Amino acid sequence: MKKFISTIFIVLMSCAIFANGSQDTTTSTKGNLPPITVHNGNIVSTYTSVPQKAVVVGYQSGSIMLALGLENNIKYLTLLDSKIDEALPEHISILKKMEKEGKITYIHPKQEAVLAENPDFVLAPQYYFDNGMGTIEEYKKLGIKTYVANFYNDKYGKPVNNVEKLYDNIRDIGKIFRVEDRANKLIASLKARVAKASKSAKNRKTVKIYVHAWGKEKPGTVAGGSVDNNIFPVLGAKNIFSDIKGKTFAGVSWESVIERNPDVIVIHCFGEPGYGKKAIKYLKSRKELSGISAIKNNKFLEIPLTYVFLGMQNIDYVEAVGEYLDKNGF
Repeated sequence: MKKFISTIFIVLMSCAIFANGSQDTTTSTKGNLPPITVHNGNIVSTYTSVPQKAVVVGYQSGSIMLALGLENNIKYLTLLDSKIDEALPEHISILKKMEKEGKITYIHPKQEAVLAENPDFVLAPQYYFDNGMGTIEEYKKLGIKTYVANFYNDKYGKPVNNVEKLYDNIRDIGKIFRVEDRANKLIASLKARVAKASKSAKNRKTVKIYVHAWGKEKPGTVAGGSVDNNIFPVLGAKNIFSDIKGKTFAGVSWESVIERNPDVIVIHCFGEPGYGKKAIKYLKSRKELSGISAIKNNKFLEIPLTYVFLGMQNIDYVEAVGEYLDKNGF
């Protein structure tokens, strides 16, 4: 009898040890976890459980959770203007399954819609917290944790849009959902991809890039606070409007584009299919632009709009620009 009781005790202890040892990798562990504190800009949150009903705004934010294998912890994901077939290939089947389960929408969510999902965690860019989705402070009063994916002013933290901020987001989400090992492995793999894409940068004379984001009579481009602006230097290139500080996008003039004479023009592709080709045709049709090096030498690169907002596809952007510069002799 004593031997039987001892055996049962050993089995129970083994199960307990196994359960405790698995807490860092499971995404379904609920309460009674050691508290962790996450600093998201100047927003400080302490977690004692893994969120189970996350509301996520934007594919770019959602892509981080999907890359960490956290789709079962998402209750509601709005893709906004993104389409499922624009997602990373490995995410498409997951998103289609989530859509069938009623977890996907495309709306700009209002606070009522978010609260109707009874979330325990909200992940979104600052813009949505400031524009109708409910403020950080309001969610805090309701006991709902929040994480701001990126800041566009200094209300909650320093506005930064670069791959280091992407790594920070991955690290924090990994910490919140107790999948730190996955997060660290993911970051290491992304850093390796960036290093490979930028290996030619040290031997490259700085390439001047103009990003055509929109516009005909008055062009729109990316400014000093954009993802593009922070990606290009890694590759030995430079945004010709990097001197416009404190903004992500800015309206400029054709005269200033001509004066700065870019070597390459990157087109942000959005809207209807074929937008990039139409934009290139338009730029070539303007006689006053014909002396620009990029236009004379037909150096255009079309980039999906999903690449240019903070998320997993930023690394695809790095690779696309790096490959283009390598193949075109820059």
